[in-house]
Amino acid sequence: MTRPLLHAQRGIAATTPDTLSSAGAPGAEQARHYPRRSAVMADIGQIMAPLDATILGTRSLADAQRLLEHSDAAVVLNLSYRPIGLITRADLAAVQDQDPQGWSKKRCACLVRQSDQPVQRRMSIRELLVNSAHDPKRPLLVLDQDEPAGILFPEAISAWRAEAQPISGEPMKGSTQSPMKSRVR
Repeated sequence: MTRPLLHAQRGIAATTPDTLSSAGAPGAEQARHYPRRSAVMADIGQIMAPLDATILGTRSLADAQRLLEHSDAAVVLNLSYRPIGLITRADLAAVQDQDPQGWSKKRCACLVRQSDQPVQRRMSIRELLVNSAHDPKRPLLVLDQDEPAGILFPEAISAWRAEAQPISGEPMKGSTQSPMKSRVR
């Protein structure tokens, strides 16, 4: 993003970076209030998995089971081919346990959870973790506007957390000192 500087000569502009600068980095006089590290703002699109399978909501769960033999989750589409949610192998196993005789004749749309809200591809991962009330054990459907873009699996979020938020006492990635020593006492 480029914006003109206030009280500057015409033609001079400032750009905002995608990273937070550290106090020891070039241009540190403008960034002294930031901690001694560089943190890239990651969005969901960077850690999501590509779409493997889609299925119409009117198809039977037997069809979904054949489809999920090769995929962990499938995007369920309505008759207008718009995504309405996800179904997983665990969802199918739960229905098989509840109704061993008639599960295969049910439709895929009956397994879509209304509580599973899709997320946008450009949403930051931190925003998802702070503002979302998602089930941390379920994958999430990722949209790019209204189109399905991918699936965000819980394992990908856990891996990102492990890299971005170290265990207390360990130095942050790119930092030279321990966060325990940088606290004001």
